[in-house]
Amino acid sequence: MYDGKMLVNYCTSLNWSAHGSTLFSGYTDRVVRVWGIGCDCGNRNSH
Repeated sequence: MYDGKMLVNYCTSLNWSAHGSTLFSGYTDRVVRVWGIGCDCGNRNSH
């Protein structure tokens, strides 16, 4: 039954993968979300 209250989920944990390109986040709704982190930055050390 919906009582009209908005449910708010909070992030309770964060963890990086060993290779550093994936972030895992755990929430109060008991769901773990997986984020692929990437950078299309090119070579910053080029001359």
